[in-house]
Amino acid sequence: MSRPPEPGSLSIDVLEGLERVGVPSYLADRDGRIRWLNEEALSLFGDARGRLLSSLAAPDHAQRSREQLAKKVVGGARRTDFRIDAIGRNGKRTTWCISSVPVRRGCDVVGVFGVARPCGETARTRAEGAAAGSALTPRQREVLALLAEGTSTTQIAATLGLAEETVRNHIRQLLRRLGVHTRLAAVAHARREGLI
Repeated sequence: MSRPPEPGSLSIDVLEGLERVGVPSYLADRDGRIRWLNEEALSLFGDARGRLLSSLAAPDHAQRSREQLAKKVVGGARRTDFRIDAIGRNGKRTTWCISSVPVRRGCDVVGVFGVARPCGETARTRAEGAAAGSALTPRQREVLALLAEGTSTTQIAATLGLAEETVRNHIRQLLRRLGVHTRLAAVAHARREGLI
């Protein structure tokens, strides 16, 4: 019968495994200085070890990077999931979906571990979006068509004979069903999927 591993004995095997994971992964200290990057992160961002995490973010997203770090180091968040634009070693700006957790030694937070994936649309999200489009109510389809014409909430309410708050509720449900966050994204998604 095998014994459970001694504390700390798995760390080298785990780290070697993380080196080969197909998504960029990183480890930063509590000040946000990058201490480790896996192979995928190195290929995308170059050797950024020793630099601040926020230095990889697009200039207008650097503050967001610092805020997310603080949520874990100071704020006590157990995990944060967020989007951030980063500048790769090729100089190209890309939006990443980041999931990160605090790294602890005893009760103290000593750093942050995170993984990133591109936030682009996948075949699965396109299929889910098409299925969501077929699940729209007739009223949501009317609202979507009016949004596509650039109609305001007030104008939609007047056109459909509804209260503005009712229109806002329809729009919120519409966004949720399409899996988007803005009216513009809903219209773009609907056009791409042939819903309007």
